[in-house]
Amino acid sequence: MRFFNISTMLFSIFLTSNSFCKPKIEHQTVRGTLKEIVERVSNITKVKYIYKIDLKGNAQFSKNFKITKINADSTLSHLLNLNGFTRVEVEPGIKKIIEAKDVRYSAVPSIETSKKITPNIPANSDYFMLKYRFESEVSTKDIQRSLKPFLSRFGRIVDVGQTREVILQDTGLNLKRLYRLLISMDKNISNEYKKEIAEKKEFEKKLLLEKAKNCSNK
Repeated sequence: MRFFNISTMLFSIFLTSNSFCKPKIEHQTVRGTLKEIVERVSNITKVKYIYKIDLKGNAQFSKNFKITKINADSTLSHLLNLNGFTRVEVEPGIKKIIEAKDVRYSAVPSIETSKKITPNIPANSDYFMLKYRFESEVSTKDIQRSLKPFLSRFGRIVDVGQTREVILQDTGLNLKRLYRLLISMDKNISNEYKKEIAEKKEFEKKLLLEKAKNCSNK
């Protein structure tokens, strides 16, 4: 009876100590080629992707990162951007993957906004077009020059002076930042600055007239 008790105690001690020695189970690092990640995300989100380009690139994540239904779509958006690609919708449920430098030739979702209308810009790396109408008297050309350094690599900005508007095309994340800058610039300019702009325009007109005269005399 005593032998049985000792054996039982030794066996329970062995099991307890063994459980402490078990290695800690960690998440496997999510990694793979960009093409593999596209397939994985497509299976999760049920969005189909078409592309004719070679999707060169890979993806690595931290050990605690896991692709889920919640983050799959935005994760792919950021990964494509990191590897020099982007995606545009062809029709509901189907998107095509293109090189980011060619996004200007594709139709992207358009958002109209102003100081009073807060736009709903997705926080991802897909490209969108933002049309901002100024409420104040501003020089859209000056704003265009001021914002150019803040655009992403393939971002663009066009000023429409006649209607006091600027049109930007950039990633969702960057447009969120640019919108805040647009609001801060949407202020009436001083009389001195108005005079300066008028003088600049008059000088530009004179230059154009001089060029026209020189061309007609030749």
